[in-house]
Amino acid sequence: MARSSSGTTTRPTTGSAAQDAAARAIWRTTPVNQLLPPTITREGTESYIRLGIQPDDSCASLPDAFTAELAATKCVHVLTATYADRTQTVTATVGIVVLSGTVPERLRLFQAWSGDVNATKAAMMPHVYAVPGTVASGFSDKQRVAWQSQLSVDGTYLVYAVAGFTDGRTGPTAAAIAAGSGSAVSSSSPAVQVAGDLPAALQDLLANKIQAAQGGAS
Repeated sequence: MARSSSGTTTRPTTGSAAQDAAARAIWRTTPVNQLLPPTITREGTESYIRLGIQPDDSCASLPDAFTAELAATKCVHVLTATYADRTQTVTATVGIVVLSGTVPERLRLFQAWSGDVNATKAAMMPHVYAVPGTVASGFSDKQRVAWQSQLSVDGTYLVYAVAGFTDGRTGPTAAAIAAGSGSAVSSSSPAVQVAGDLPAALQDLLANKIQAAQGGAS
């Protein structure tokens, strides 16, 4: 469970120290191939195919404006991959940001973070990952159209997606993103829909793994 793209907040629960430690260890104890699976299937017929996993798990994919919003917490690692929708119309780079910080610090971040507000800030938009030999081989930051993000309820994992079109078209200006103007950034835009869908999907996956890990730690 996480803060939804519509801004709805799920009440956070901290659990015991052992449960917190179990949740924070998920990124180390679970193979990245499971955290960023080959295929992500959503409601209906929508599915996303993983094109490649970024071998660099440093925080370099996050711009300064993004890390500044993390407040007292800090980025420890970022697990990154690029996906394409089933029609190969949209590509999206997703990231699972592993955060440090005490329980109170991470919960404060959970309460303060707004995916919808931050989505209007082009300076915060993470960098994309191009995958050679795929439809995302030419994927670049200039093609970024939209991004969205969600935090896990304990503030340990922040998941984001940055989407653009595979035809190579240039993304909207920072002013257009801030204003939400133009068809590319409308709610009906495929890139906007993918950017909102993937963080929700990955947070669902993380929530299931956290619940299983905490059950073993209780």
